[in-house]
Amino acid sequence: MEQLGRLTQVERLLRGRSDELAIAAELLRTRSSIDIVGAHLSGRTSFLKELGRRLDSVGLDYLFISGIEDFQDHPFGTLMASGLFAPNDANVTVSRAIEALSNQLGDGRAVILVDNWNDLDDLSRGVIQSVSAQRNVPVASTRLSVPAPRSRAAEKHSAAARSRLLIEMKPVSSDDLALILRDYLGGAVDASLGARIFSKSGGNIGLAIKLADSAVTHKRILSEGTAWRVKHDLWNPALLGVIEDFLTGLTPTAQDALEVLALSGVRELPAATKLVGWDMLEELESHSFLKMYSAQDQNLLTLSPPLIVEYFRRSPATLRRLRQEQLIEHKLGCAIPHASAEHQAADALESDAEQDAMFTRIIREQAKSRALEAAERWQHDPTADSCVAYVKALAKTDASMLDIESALYATPATGSLAAQAELVRLRAEWRACTLNDLDGALADLEASRDQLGEYERCVDAYAVTLESMLRSVPEDFEARLTPSPGLVAPVEDKLGRTLALVLSITGRFDEAKDAYDRTVQAITTGNDPLLNYILFGQGHVQQAHARSAEGFEHALAELDLEGCHAHAVVLSGILIPDGRFTELKRILATILSAGGSARFLAEWSTQQSLEVSAAVLALHQGRPKTALAHLEAADEFGLEGPFQAQSSQWAAAQLMIQQGEQASAAELLWEESIHLWRRNAKPAAVYGMLRSIEISPSPQRLALTQTKLKTIQSPSLSAYFDYLLLVQENRYNNTAEVAAKLLDTMQTALALSSYRAAADHFRKAGDTERTEAMNEALAKLKKQHSEVSDAGMGQAPHPSLTPRELQVAWLVAFGRSNQEIAEELTLSVRTVETHVHKIMKKTNAKTRLQVADRL
Repeated sequence: MEQLGRLTQVERLLRGRSDELAIAAELLRTRSSIDIVGAHLSGRTSFLKELGRRLDSVGLDYLFISGIEDFQDHPFGTLMASGLFAPNDANVTVSRAIEALSNQLGDGRAVILVDNWNDLDDLSRGVIQSVSAQRNVPVASTRLSVPAPRSRAAEKHSAAARSRLLIEMKPVSSDDLALILRDYLGGAVDASLGARIFSKSGGNIGLAIKLADSAVTHKRILSEGTAWRVKHDLWNPALLGVIEDFLTGLTPTAQDALEVLALSGVRELPAATKLVGWDMLEELESHSFLKMYSAQDQNLLTLSPPLIVEYFRRSPATLRRLRQEQLIEHKLGCAIPHASAEHQAADALESDAEQDAMFTRIIREQAKSRALEAAERWQHDPTADSCVAYVKALAKTDASMLDIESALYATPATGSLAAQAELVRLRAEWRACTLNDLDGALADLEASRDQLGEYERCVDAYAVTLESMLRSVPEDFEARLTPSPGLVAPVEDKLGRTLALVLSITGRFDEAKDAYDRTVQAITTGNDPLLNYILFGQGHVQQAHARSAEGFEHALAELDLEGCHAHAVVLSGILIPDGRFTELKRILATILSAGGSARFLAEWSTQQSLEVSAAVLALHQGRPKTALAHLEAADEFGLEGPFQAQSSQWAAAQLMIQQGEQASAAELLWEESIHLWRRNAKPAAVYGMLRSIEISPSPQRLALTQTKLKTIQSPSLSAYFDYLLLVQENRYNNTAEVAAKLLDTMQTALALSSYRAAADHFRKAGDTERTEAMNEALAKLKKQHSEVSDAGMGQAPHPSLTPRELQVAWLVAFGRSNQEIAEELTLSVRTVETHVHKIMKKTNAKTRLQVADRL
C-alpha cells in the first residue's frame, strides 16, 4: 500500500479547498463513497493525495490506484500497473483479482483512492466496485467534470460511481490564487499580474501554475524588489502544448466548434447557435468550456478558461484558421475581425465577454472577502478606524441598508481624528443620498464640529460638496473653503481639493487648476479623475482623454471599480461628443457588467452619469427599450448632478428626437439648462443650451447663450458655439477654421457635420469648386477618423417622415433587419416592410445603407 508523505507543495496548491477536504475526509470516515470532479488541471490528483495524507493522520489505511488511459483496453491493466499482479501474469481471473485487492486492504478500516476513474479498464473498475460493496469500503475517485449523458465518456461512468456523493473542484477565488502564486513563485504578485493570470486561467489552479511557469521561463514576468510584475504579453508558444492537453477530453468535432466560437468572437446566443448548433453548445457547457452570463438585456456566452481563445487565435495552423474563418463568414453572412487586431489586444483586460464576466466575478469575490475581513476587525475593535474600513467594504457588496446603518451609527467616537472625520462624512452622505435628507445631513455635519478637533474644518469641505452636488453651489463657497492658519496637511488638502472641484463646476477651470496644484493630492496622485476633468474644461481635451484612458486601464488592472467609474465618467463626456461610440461601448460594457451598489455620494454621482451615457449609447445602437431601462436606472438615483450631461434629461431628449419630437426635446433641454445655471453649474448649463439650439434653432436663445458663454472658460463649448453659428447663420466661409477648433477639442462628429453641411450649402448655391473642396475635406477627415460616428445628437431628421416612420428609419440606419424592428416596436413584419418602402421613397434612398445618410 502506497503511503503518501506530507506534501508541502500539494498543500500550497490546495488553498481555498479546506472546506472540501474536511467534508471529503468526514464522508470517507463514515464509509460514504465520494466522486471528486473537476476540469483538466483543476488539482484533482493533488486533492486526492492530500486526502490520503489526512486519512493516514487519523489512522485510516488506504490504497492509491491510478487509472492509465493507455491500459483501458487491457484486462486488469490498472490493477497490474498498481502492483497487484505481475504484468505478464496470464492467469488473472475476476475472483482472484477480488481476493488480491481485498487482501491488500488488510483487516482494518480502509479506503480505496482512485485517480482518473474514467481511465480504468472495465475489469479493474468492476473488481474495485465489487470489493467496495463486499467489504463496505468507501471509494474516493477523481474524474473530469460530468459530461452530458449522451456523450462518449458517460458510458464509462457506471451507475455505482454516479451514486457517490459529489465533491466539485470549482475554480479558486482570485484571492486564493494570489496566495498560491505567491507561495509558488516565492514572492508577492502585484495586483495587475494576479488579475491577468486569474482572468486567463479562469481560476484553474493547474493552468495558472503552468502559465506562471511559462512566463518565468520566457521572462514575461520578472521579480522586482518584493513582487513579481508583468513585463510582456503572457502568451508564448510553449503554452500551445498545455492547451492541447487541456482539450484532450473533447471530441474532434467539439474542438472544431470551440475553435469556431473562439475565432468568430461571437458571444450572443442566437449567433452562436447559428454557428455550431444547440447540441454542440450543450456539449461544450457540459465539459465546462462554455458558460452563460447576462449583460444588460442579452444572454451571452463566455469560453472558459479564456486562455483557450488565445490558443485558437494564435495557432500556427494558418490554412486551417482561414478555412474556419470562411466557414464563420458563410454562416453569419459577414466578415469577422482580422486576427492580428485580436492578437495585439489579447493580453489586456478587454471588455469582450470572457473578460467582462471574469472582471465581474473577481470584483464580487474581492468585495465579499474584504467585507468579511473588515467585519472581523470591526467586531474585535469597534473604533472609528475599523468602522470606516468596514462600512466602505460593506457598501461594495449587496449588504442591506440595515447592515450598513448598524455599523455607521453603532460605533463610539473613538479612534483617530482622521477616521472620525471620515465617519462623519460617511454618515452625512448616507443621510443625504440614501435617505434623501440633505438638510438633516448638513445639520449633522455642523453638530459634529466639536468632536473633530483639528479636523473640524473638514466639515466645511463636506458641507460645500454636498450642497454643490445635490442642490446648488453656495455663494460663499470660496470663503468657507479658505484655509485658516495652522491646519494639519490632510485638512488643508481636503479644503483645496474641494475648492478645485467647485470652481470646475462653476466653469472657472484655470482657477480650479491653480487650486488643485496647491494640494498634496496633486503631488501624490499619478492620475486623478478630478484633474482630468479640469484639463478637459481648460480645453486640453486630448491630454484629458489620454490620461483618463490610461487611468481607466490601470484601475481595471488593479480591480479598482470606483476608479474605473470615475475615469469612465470623464471618458464618456469626451467620447460622446467625439462620436467614438465603439470605445465607449467597450468601457461601459466592462464596468456595467460588474454592477455595484451606490451608497455614498461619489458612487451615487458616477453611477448615475454612466447610466445616462449607457442610455445614449443604446439609442445610438438603435435599442430604445434598452435606453429606457438605463434612463429608469438613472432616475432611481434621484440626483440632479452639476456636471455636463449628467442629467437623464439629456438622454430623454435624444429619445424624443428619434420619436420625431424635436420641439419637445429642445424645450426639455433648455428648461433643464436654465435650472443648472441657477445652480451655478455653468458649463453644464451652457452645454445643454447649445444642445437645445442644435435641435431647434433659435436666434434669440443663441444670443443669450453667447452672453452666458462669455462668463466661463471653455474652449470646447466655444468651438461648439462656433459650429452652431456656422450652420445656422450660413457662415460656411469659416468651415475649415471651425472644424479645426472642433478637432482640437475632440468634437470630431461635429467637424464632420461642418464639412457635410458646407458641401450641401455650396452645392445648392451652384458653387462646384467649393462643393468639391468640402467633399474632399470630408472624405479625408472620415478616412482619418473611421471609428467616429457623425450622427450628432441634435441633427434634425428628414422633415417629411411621420413619427412612426422616423422610429423605423433610425432602426434601419442602425442596421436592424425588418424582423428585429418588428420585435422592437411590436409591429408585424409586413407593417415594417411598408414603412421601410415609404421611408426610402421619401428620402430618395436607394438602399438601406443610404437611409442613415438621409437622416
